[in-house]
Amino acid sequence: MSRQRRAAHRELAHELLHLVRRPGRRPRARAGSRPYRGGARLRAHFATGPRGAAPARPPCRCPSTEPRSTTRPGVTPMTETPIPRDAPRVTVCDSDETLTSASHLFSQYRHHYGHAPGSDNATLGWLTDMVGSGMLTVYTASIESTANAAPVGLATSHRVPASLVLGQFWQLRDLYVRPDSRRCGAAAALVGAVRAAALAAGATRLSLMTEPGNHAALGLYRSLGFEPVDGVTTLSLDLAP
Repeated sequence: MSRQRRAAHRELAHELLHLVRRPGRRPRARAGSRPYRGGARLRAHFATGPRGAAPARPPCRCPSTEPRSTTRPGVTPMTETPIPRDAPRVTVCDSDETLTSASHLFSQYRHHYGHAPGSDNATLGWLTDMVGSGMLTVYTASIESTANAAPVGLATSHRVPASLVLGQFWQLRDLYVRPDSRRCGAAAALVGAVRAAALAAGATRLSLMTEPGNHAALGLYRSLGFEPVDGVTTLSLDLAP
């Protein structure tokens, strides 16, 4: 390297050192040195390279153009777990077709509480009578978006006179979701549909009864805003022979 080139490199390093130590300010000129040129030599040096050739620009590696894989070796990706994307669809059963679908679920509901399958043939007729007389409203829930999807959950409700306030309250009578379709939001959607219908009808409250050991149901109801009623005793008188 020639003497002039070594001197130029020393002066360049001196200017760079002052810029690093005091960024944003011009370095003081040394005695006997040439005046500072505002970093023009530095910019020219790094733009063209030491031999005047422009360096190749590195390719862009921003996340938007080069996606990275977040899956580590040996770890199963989370996307392989099926997650329902559609909210449960609730239907009010008021036709022969919808009541027929509801009757199959209602029979499973009765089996869950120990009733023999021998009376399943009477389920559809009983539901049809209850709905036709206005004593019950039947709801079903499906977790698939197609119109002909089989229902996986069922709820029934009925209106009760509220004598002291000269109004009415609603009672959630039955709630059932198939065991293989639970934890998909069907039960909450059914309760929400009954609540919305009760509000639209001007009901003063929505009540229900369940067993004290049914912790799953109690947890669901509490999460939806239901509270236990203290100071009330439920009595019953069997009239059937």
